[in-house]
Amino acid sequence: MSETLRSFVCLPLQHHLALRVTSWIEELRRVAPRIKWVSGDQLHVTLKFLGEISFVAVAELARHLQAECARVRPQAPELVLGNPGAFPHLRDPRTLWLGVKGKLEGLRRVVDLVETAAEAAGLPRETRPFAPHLTLGRVRAGEDCPVALLDALGRSPVSGTPWVAPQLLLLKSELRPQGPCYDIMGEFPLLLPHRGAPKP
Repeated sequence: MSETLRSFVCLPLQHHLALRVTSWIEELRRVAPRIKWVSGDQLHVTLKFLGEISFVAVAELARHLQAECARVRPQAPELVLGNPGAFPHLRDPRTLWLGVKGKLEGLRRVVDLVETAAEAAGLPRETRPFAPHLTLGRVRAGEDCPVALLDALGRSPVSGTPWVAPQLLLLKSELRPQGPCYDIMGEFPLLLPHRGAPKP
């Protein structure tokens, strides 16, 4: 048995919204079948990628995430799906993604909570700027991105869709030939925004 786990902390996409994005990905798959597209149950916004860490570190992180959520009582960030993009850029894409907009100050507070918990667990803080996005697919090395796909990405039917992320997940990622397989190692609920009483 491996002594380490490849893991990360993320915000999962709500089920109904994941279905919409998955339907769009299937359209993109028909345009560019050679791209390695993400399956619907794996759609998420990564808040902190941990890489290979020990079982002890995972348990410590889960404990500190639980403690921070109880202490801070963070509110679920109110977000909006943004426009598609690519890393490093659309002229030579390796990773295709969907941006995230909305009340990003709420998202940054959640990211800071995660970083605080990670540091308390003995894990280093992330030094790179946080760029929230939803990975859609990965272009294999040596593959070109069809022009038709870039046109299809520009007509995204899901951009502008609001969503609320009601929980944090600590996931284990196992790399397999057919793609990564995720297992939940911890769930940490976030407070849903207070809407107030409905107007008469």
